[in-house]
Amino acid sequence: SGRSLAVTYLESAIGISTGRQASAASSTEQDAFDALPSDKAVEERIADLHDELAFLLLEGMISERREVASTATTTTEEGDATEAKQDTDSTDEAEQDSELGALYRGKLRRFLSWPNAKVRPEQLLKMTPPEFHRERALVLGRLGRHDDALRILYCDL
Repeated sequence: SGRSLAVTYLESAIGISTGRQASAASSTEQDAFDALPSDKAVEERIADLHDELAFLLLEGMISERREVASTATTTTEEGDATEAKQDTDSTDEAEQDSELGALYRGKLRRFLSWPNAKVRPEQLLKMTPPEFHRERALVLGRLGRHDDALRILYCDL
């Protein structure tokens, strides 16, 4: 799909799919580009690319989750409604995702955990649904709201 292609392209352009080092300080030799002064316009463009990747992954998770929910509803109409409802409530986040949704979820978690990510966490937090506990906790951690992130991980999971 178009989303999958865009995600793959952005991952490659950003460098997360290549296993790029977390920082130049971890390597013994200094990269020539690290010695250049930072350019605010370039930094904004980088943040825009990172935001776009995060939003594409989040959008993919949401759309794949809705598709799974709609197929579960179809199954429910054919079978016993109460049993299907109980099964849905007892599953965790990963079990409610389709295969593609689980892939998007893993990529988003990996991206949010990546030290080089320049995503704007305020915008991402506003767009992340409350039922995505782990993703919200990662974003809250990026915002420095570690108590809120720990509360989610401890109380909601």
